[in-house]
Amino acid sequence: MMPTHYSFKSYNNRRAATILTLVLFIAIILRMWFVIGAQPVIGFANNFDFIRQSACIGLWEDYGDRAKDRPHREGPAPRLVFDGDRRQYYCLKSIDNVFPYLAAHAHRKHDLVDLREVGFWKGFFAILACALLLLQRMPPYARVFMALATFLCIGDL
Repeated sequence: MMPTHYSFKSYNNRRAATILTLVLFIAIILRMWFVIGAQPVIGFANNFDFIRQSACIGLWEDYGDRAKDRPHREGPAPRLVFDGDRRQYYCLKSIDNVFPYLAAHAHRKHDLVDLREVGFWKGFFAILACALLLLQRMPPYARVFMALATFLCIGDL
């Protein structure tokens, strides 16, 4: 039974806001799934940024025919190799290094790693953070606003 201080209209507005929030959250998850699971891989436009992460973790793009620390302008390599070779002079310490670290350490040294595993970990933690945010006590309109802002930012629309 509904408490007496809630009107039927208020209940319907809260319900509509909850449904809209859930629809936006599901859209966020689907958008991330399609980006992370894309074939061919969607990733860094070149390896300049990736070298700075690779040097911290030892997870390098697998090009086979060139040195792993040589910059180039080609698209992302779908395969990475976890060789544990860390090069501190290239390393840029960042919270963003957590995701390749998790992907790399799920494998043994010299294993090939799919670049999408790095994306999976980023997506997993982004969805977890979004879910925790949306579960906080807040007015329904604020929850819809937060879901919409997250959808526009993470959904990259």
